[in-house]
Amino acid sequence: MSAWIPEGLPSRLRATLGALDRDIHAQLPHVGPAWQARTAALSSEGDPVSYFLHPEAFPSLLLPEWLMRGPQAPAMDAAARADALDAALQSTTAGYWAIRIVDQVMDEGEPADVALLPTLGLLLPRTWAPWQARLPPGHPFFDAALRCWSAGADAAVAELQAGGPARAAASSRKTAAAQIPLLGLCALAGLEGVPAGWDALREAIAGFHQRHNDLTDWRRDLDRGATTPLLEEAAARAGLPGPLPDARDERARRARLTAWMARGGASTLIAALHPALDAVGAAAQSADAPAAAAWARERRRRLVGLQEQVDGAARALRALFGPP
Repeated sequence: MSAWIPEGLPSRLRATLGALDRDIHAQLPHVGPAWQARTAALSSEGDPVSYFLHPEAFPSLLLPEWLMRGPQAPAMDAAARADALDAALQSTTAGYWAIRIVDQVMDEGEPADVALLPTLGLLLPRTWAPWQARLPPGHPFFDAALRCWSAGADAAVAELQAGGPARAAASSRKTAAAQIPLLGLCALAGLEGVPAGWDALREAIAGFHQRHNDLTDWRRDLDRGATTPLLEEAAARAGLPGPLPDARDERARRARLTAWMARGGASTLIAALHPALDAVGAAAQSADAPAAAAWARERRRRLVGLQEQVDGAARALRALFGPP
């Protein structure tokens, strides 16, 4: 088992996802097949557990586990700790799917994603139910959790409207809901907030993760006419304008941007990711989160490997065609 994946989590996650699948198939039988196809498509192995625990996935399910199993864990007996972690797992999986479906519809609006919108009627209550069953009405957790959820939802809209640094900041804020299980766990332990450094750790991971996602998805985003902070930066570095209204001019612009990326631009952007990953490592140290530090080291190893592959390909292209 990887150092950043706690023992027993994969089997608990499989059980949680299985219960959610059965509920959706039972309550929404006409949506069930589309749901099954969508969840299976997320992972190359067709296994959602592998998808959630993949080292390049945002660690929304891992952050609560890291907190409760690390040096900063709130004081709880073993039974209470296990129950609290189950609550976090059930809430976070349901909340993740709700956010993911809305995000997919906003980004692409594919009919297969639109067809899943009715599942929100099941997913959203399941996001809150584990905490409502364990905390009294009016507990401060619920106001704090709602602020996190609303901040992420508002950031998704701001990302579409903003440009430049404001767009990048909005993209990072979309993961604000990942703070909810941390707040819930601490509330169950009688604490008013998360331990020192954990807010900063989540934010550092979010900043790196969003930028890495934009990098790996750059060609798909370019082809569908999306504008991301990374594509804006790439165009600026390549000396190109933003999207152009004339279709022919825009095709030419995209071709020039693609050539710039292929002949060394992508390598430049990968190198620019290392400071963001440095921030994750520093935040993990400040939060006293050794599992998060192990996760960051694995991300570094993967990033270095990606850069070596891209550098080799870029050198071959420059040898054949010259610089971009």
